[in-house]
Parts: sequence; C-alpha cells; structure tokens
Amino acid sequence: EYFTQTLDWLLDLCRRHQEVQFGLVCLKFTNLRLLAAGLPRHRVAQMFDALAQRLRALIRTTDLFMRDDDEHCWLLLPQTPQGGMDVLLGRIAALSEDSTQDDGLRIEIATAALSSGQLDERITDARLLMGTLRNRAA
Repeated sequence: EYFTQTLDWLLDLCRRHQEVQFGLVCLKFTNLRLLAAGLPRHRVAQMFDALAQRLRALIRTTDLFMRDDDEHCWLLLPQTPQGGMDVLLGRIAALSEDSTQDDGLRIEIATAALSSGQLDERITDARLLMGTLRNRAA
C-alpha cells in the first residue's frame, strides 16, 4: 500500500513539476515454478536470499522495493533519469547471470521499466502503470 501511494504521489507531482523524475522497474522471476519443481524448497530460498542481498547492494537507500507476489517485485527510483535506470537494468541482468548454480540452474529475471519522461497521459494512477509494466515483463 505504501509503495502504490508513493507512486501515486510521484505521478501527481510529475504532472505539476517537470523537474521531478522517477523510474519504475518491474522484475519478474520467469522460472520460479521450474526452480520450485526441480529443487528442494530450502535451496530455492537460499538462491532468492542471495539474489535479494545482491539487489539491495545495487539500489540506493532512497529507492523503494516491493514484492508484489511470488513472481513479481518492483523498484521505485525517485529522481532517477533514464540513463541511471539503464545502468541499473544492466546490473540486474548481470545478477541473473551471477545466480547460476553449479548444476546450471539460475534465477531468470525479465524486466520492464518506465521513466517518468515516458509517461502517457492515459496512465492516471499507480495500479494502471504497474499493470502496464507487469504485462510488458510477461
């Protein structure tokens, strides 16, 4: 709830003040079911814990992170231009590569991102924006 309220507030702020910018990233763990079916539960949990620690190291203390469900997480990046978001997306892609286990299994991450400069006037609230990005990450 806090995440979506903050995103709604930033959307309103962006409409009023052009200098306000943000990035929103949807992370989808595309092979979660495959990992869960093929590995013991504790091993999958260890893989995701390690990924979460590496992800935390990539984001700033002012960035917000939210887990939406088992397969989707969100990053809200206040005052982040498109270039900064592109750098972060590259680092997230590398996280997937780095999560490869000895048996070749890894957490596969699909991303969809949007910079506030790309906002469409039809996007009126946080849930609509998040739904749009969620569909792109699918």
